[in-house]
Amino acid sequence: MNKPSILVVLIAVIAGTGGSVAAGGFNTLLPSKAELSVVSGIPVATPAADPAPVKVASRIKTAVLKTAGYMEQEFNGKILTNSELTDLTAQMNYLAALPDKDIPTELLGYLEGISISIQDLLPKGPVGRDIKPALKAARALQLKVSAIG
Repeated sequence: MNKPSILVVLIAVIAGTGGSVAAGGFNTLLPSKAELSVVSGIPVATPAADPAPVKVASRIKTAVLKTAGYMEQEFNGKILTNSELTDLTAQMNYLAALPDKDIPTELLGYLEGISISIQDLLPKGPVGRDIKPALKAARALQLKVSAIG
C-alpha cells in the first residue's frame, strides 16, 4: 500500500490554495523578522538579514543568568558588593523595561521567583549596603511579570 508522503500532501495543499496557506494562513509560525522567498515554486520563510532578534534574545539570556547568579551568591552567604548590587539592579531594570512581547512566557515564573527571592534575601544581609535600588528593581520586575502572566 503506497501512502503519499507528507511533503507531497503539503505541496498539494499549497498548490491547491494558490500558496495562500504558506504565505498568509500560518504567518504566526514564521520566524520573527522573516521574509518569504520562493524555492522551486514553494514559498519558504527565510531569516531576514537583521540580527536584532538574536541580539535581544542573547541580552535577555545574559540578564537572566546574571540575576540568577547574584541571587545564588547571596543565598549561599557570599554577600554582594556594591558594584554587584549595581549590576544586579541594572539587569533587573533591563528585564522590567522589556516590552511584554519580548519576554518568553517560559521564563515568567522563573523571573517572578528570582524577584521574590531577591526581595527576601537582600534585607537579611549586612547593614550598610545600599539595597534600596535593587529592591525597587526586584519589585518592578515582579509586578511586570505578574501583569504579563
